[in-house]
Amino acid sequence: MNKEKKGNGEFAIYRRILRIDELIASGCYPTIEELMEDREELGSRATIYRAIELMKLELNAPIKREPKSKGFYYTDRTYRLPTVFTTEQEMFAVSILQNMVSNLKGTPVYESAKKVLDTIQKSTIKNPNEVKWNAENIFSDDTDLEWTHNKYVFLDDCRIDISEKNWNIIGKALKENIIIKFDYSGIWKTEKIQRRVQPYQAVFSNGTWYLWCWDLSKKAFRLFQIPRMSNIKLSKDNFTVPPDADFKMHSSGAFGAFSGETKKSVEFKAQFYDEACGFICDRKWGDNQKIEEQKDGSIILSFRGNQLYPFLKLILGFGCNARPLAPKQLVDEWEIHVKKMVKNLK
Repeated sequence: MNKEKKGNGEFAIYRRILRIDELIASGCYPTIEELMEDREELGSRATIYRAIELMKLELNAPIKREPKSKGFYYTDRTYRLPTVFTTEQEMFAVSILQNMVSNLKGTPVYESAKKVLDTIQKSTIKNPNEVKWNAENIFSDDTDLEWTHNKYVFLDDCRIDISEKNWNIIGKALKENIIIKFDYSGIWKTEKIQRRVQPYQAVFSNGTWYLWCWDLSKKAFRLFQIPRMSNIKLSKDNFTVPPDADFKMHSSGAFGAFSGETKKSVEFKAQFYDEACGFICDRKWGDNQKIEEQKDGSIILSFRGNQLYPFLKLILGFGCNARPLAPKQLVDEWEIHVKKMVKNLK
């Protein structure tokens, strides 16, 4: 078998540069002739030179040749070859994640998260087996994804401001299962009330961060908006996380950070008309979802969930193009709102 052809198989370039890196980093100043002795792995003189050029130009490898021996060495003895090689599709995913990380704005971890993704992107090159060489044997990479930064936009409304102190206290409480107390003012009740809770999870939804916890005074699960929490303090008491602490076990539906009165789900049913139909059909709203087309062109959506008030809000948002059918509580709440709207017309 022709050894040069054997060296052109799958992962050949990857193995080659790893081997060259290993020999150079060993400090033995390998010459081109000594590298060629490992021909089974490294290939011909031209192939080795191309691999070294790849390492220097694309991996920023500080490779020099010692004047007398002509052996290769790293000017920075701490340098080692990056271990992350990826496909263009994977690089694309990292770039999209950089856009998604904007949801962390307003929190102390935003800059750190952005820096991590920047580092990953800068220290990662396209899989060496997919490299392209031009006529002058110069490596070129087509994974420049700067264009994605203003092409894939995430519009989640993220107008939050969480201090580093509060963020770190909550993080410590979540990590070590420590009871915390804080002052809280809700959307409707502006008066601050002190709460004492067992914190279970930090939940991001609808443009803000929530703390999912067990309220010790109310003896119930609660969601608190973290930006509305103030004077947060760690207690000296720890707790054991119960098996049913996961927020998703208490939220059956597709409406974000809202938990039902109970974990038990019920069947929701509503009829939608005209332009509302397309919007409803394009999404999944809950378990056992079913959409039935009606003779008049409307649709009836049914699914199981426990997020009654967010679903009511959705129905009200469509005005005359939506009406609830079940359960009775949903219908009753909708009728109350409709009657108030009619009254406001007078």
